[in-house]
Amino acid sequence: MCQAQPVLGDVELYVSVSAEAATEDFTFDPFPDLPADFGPEIPDDGVDGLLLMADPEDACGQFTFTERRETWVALIARAQRPHPTNCTFDVKVRNAERAGAAAAIVFDDAYEALIIMSKPLGNPDPGIPSVFVSAKAGLVMRKLLVPGQTRVRLTPGSGGGMVVLHRWQS
Repeated sequence: MCQAQPVLGDVELYVSVSAEAATEDFTFDPFPDLPADFGPEIPDDGVDGLLLMADPEDACGQFTFTERRETWVALIARAQRPHPTNCTFDVKVRNAERAGAAAAIVFDDAYEALIIMSKPLGNPDPGIPSVFVSAKAGLVMRKLLVPGQTRVRLTPGSGGGMVVLHRWQS
């Protein structure tokens, strides 16, 4: 039996800030992601959208907000700690899909190697692509998240992602 090797993808993050608040653009070190072992692959032309923090952050329950008019991507905390409401990766991604997300980024809550997200046998596949990123990448995205202004782009392929902070020009 031949198994496909996971391919690192790219995650790019764009944040708009007022021209008064920033005097130059910032580029952060690249960070890798691994696509999930379930659901559709990231399309060749990628997925672009606003980045929104899941609410609840672990996405184990119904989101407190629903579909928005603009395409958006859910940022979800892994939440490994024992908790009565913990859920599997596929449930997190399906909850994001139900709320209207075009894709999901799950970030680790421990500093460890990247893993390939999987689901229990028999659970249905989510209908949106999803990737797993490190705790560091997740913390950077959370820190830079400005509601309605932070954009993210997921692309397939090899290499690391890039987090870019752009000035907003009015």
